[in-house]
Amino acid sequence: MVQDAADAELAARQIAAGGILIERRLVGAEAGFREALRTFRPQVILSDYLLPGFDGLSALEIARRSARDVPFIFLSAPIGEERAIEAMRRGAADFVFKSQLERLAPAIRCAMEEAAKRRRRRLAERRIRRREQRLRSVIDTAQRRDPLTGLANRALYCRHLDERLRAARDPESAFAVAAFDVHNLSVINDSYGRHIGDALLQGLAERLREHVSEEERIGYLGGGTFALVVPRLGPENGARLLESAVFSEQFSIEGRTVRATYRCGIARSGHEGDDGGMLVQKAEAALAEAKKSGETLMIYREQMHREIAERLALEHRLRIALDERQFELYYQPQVELPSGRIRVVEALLRWRDPARGVIAPGEFLPVLESSGLIVAVGRWVLEQAVDACRRWRAAGVGPMRVGVNVSALQLRRRAFIEQTLELVQGLPGEESGLEVEITETALLQDLKTSRRRLERLRQAGVRIAIDDFGTGYSSLALLPRLPIDALKIDRSFIQGLPADRPSVTLVSSIIGLARAFGLEAVAEGVETAGQLEMLRALECNRSQGFLHGRPVPGDEIERMLLSSANGHPRADR
Repeated sequence: MVQDAADAELAARQIAAGGILIERRLVGAEAGFREALRTFRPQVILSDYLLPGFDGLSALEIARRSARDVPFIFLSAPIGEERAIEAMRRGAADFVFKSQLERLAPAIRCAMEEAAKRRRRRLAERRIRRREQRLRSVIDTAQRRDPLTGLANRALYCRHLDERLRAARDPESAFAVAAFDVHNLSVINDSYGRHIGDALLQGLAERLREHVSEEERIGYLGGGTFALVVPRLGPENGARLLESAVFSEQFSIEGRTVRATYRCGIARSGHEGDDGGMLVQKAEAALAEAKKSGETLMIYREQMHREIAERLALEHRLRIALDERQFELYYQPQVELPSGRIRVVEALLRWRDPARGVIAPGEFLPVLESSGLIVAVGRWVLEQAVDACRRWRAAGVGPMRVGVNVSALQLRRRAFIEQTLELVQGLPGEESGLEVEITETALLQDLKTSRRRLERLRQAGVRIAIDDFGTGYSSLALLPRLPIDALKIDRSFIQGLPADRPSVTLVSSIIGLARAFGLEAVAEGVETAGQLEMLRALECNRSQGFLHGRPVPGDEIERMLLSSANGHPRADR
């Protein structure tokens, strides 16, 4: 290394003939220079600008690639300002003319100090980058863990499945993914509060950890849905899985005994092209099919993806229908027996699809329910029905009521009661003019809460009817305790009238039961004069069906109501 004037003069003499000085070793050709850099690392490189066989800028480029931290200083005869500037721009630490050797030693010291600073800075930056990478890895792992359950979230779980699939080279190592959810989670949340539902999910996650040896087999997909790697189960083994201690035992949460019910979908590995994400999607498709069909467990079939795609497409079209006001209300009369006057009309939802025309609810109502759209559509139905009732009363049709079907999902929403009370507030008369119809099954999902909410509606003049009575699971002992006004006898019991003795006995019993509890009995699906005469003989209060009229748009039912109110021919035919 050049440290003083004597060293500088010696260096100048050594490279005077044109060469490169590396640790006091003079190199004159490109091959020798490359070899010298390969065998050891110098502290500084001094080079003439003009070299035999190649030039100083080429030497600088080689040094930048092979010894980037080593200062490279040109010690040369004057070559012009532009060349010197170009050399500095390309990375030379300095350019010292041979006529100014007193600058060489200070230039070398300065260049080496700067090189040392750069090395320290790069080392510090490298340490910072490593720390950042470790921190990002920790954060990434944390973010891939569900914050509520602590289990792998969807992304991390699918990555675990990818690794397992790569390791599964033969049929012996094949496996399946079971996606299962807490089927009654929304009921638990609505009944006890969201924090109880969250505690249940945490308890289930902990129980899974206790029973599953590898935590990588467990994941939480969100929305109350878990995933578990299991052997290639068949339906029988799958059923036994859900009967195991993990799923069969109750939870004790804040002094309450909470029982979770489950649905499960299973997808098996081994199909070409499947990755972890696809396996999870297939298991979720089977789970969706289980919930739709009411089964506890379903195994994935290829047809399910097509069915789900069709359902998603229908759901998208229904969202457009709601936004673009493609829904309509049709109305079907309920005739008072024996007067024959229309006292109630039931509002029935129809979808006027631009491509297919008017569509009955049987085709789209299940998707409205499963997607949650029934809440928004149901509110629209209530608004339209109450508005129609107000309009008809103003037109002089008398104490007319409009029946509206309410789903279990609507009834569970806290806002439903307040919204309904607000809607009926301005209706004239002692009764609101609204009759809410709800099935036994929906009512009994959370009996205590449902009873309290329906009682508030009754206090505001809203009448309550049990729809499709006889097809659910209600106990007769509950009837006098329920806030209801009417029982609607399911059409399946009316079809056998008047000839089928068991049907007569059953319908007669329901009418007698309603009378005993001070309720109205309403027969659905009345289509023949014989059925109507039998219902009159059994003293049924109201009748509804094609015999009296098919569901019609609002303007048509309004003409029928005005005709009935003005004493024109009765609606019982």
